[in-house]
Amino acid sequence: MEAWITLVFVVLSLGVTAFGAVAGMLLERRHLAQLARDEAELAAIMVTSMKRLPRNWTPTSSTLVVGSTVMSTDAFRRWVANLINLVGGRIGVYESMMERARREAMVRLLREAQAAGANVVWNVRLETAAIGGGEKDERAKGIEVIASGTAMRVG
Repeated sequence: MEAWITLVFVVLSLGVTAFGAVAGMLLERRHLAQLARDEAELAAIMVTSMKRLPRNWTPTSSTLVVGSTVMSTDAFRRWVANLINLVGGRIGVYESMMERARREAMVRLLREAQAAGANVVWNVRLETAAIGGGEKDERAKGIEVIASGTAMRVG
């Protein structure tokens, strides 16, 4: 009887893990496709990290714009990352999450700039922060990415 219970537990655990992996992959693909559409729509707004405007540019208006996003790590990503941590190397599942978070923060920044009527976002800065993880488990449960810059209308 105990062998059956163990077998059912193992099968259910593998099934839930596989479901989580597939669902996460599909959601990630959908999010990346939406980001590509949003970025294409907002491509007319110039973005730069330069601090100073060219001398011949005269902005007619300017405002601070901020875009931020928080993404959590799912159990499957943490499990894969823990396996990679045993031997070392790049943690691709986290790299993908960071890329998506960075791009989402930039899209939100550009949406705010667009709403302000800007055609340029100057002095763009990105910051990240780890979220979660307590004293016993110091690994972050998620990340926050904040993009900020000065949105301007330049004639």
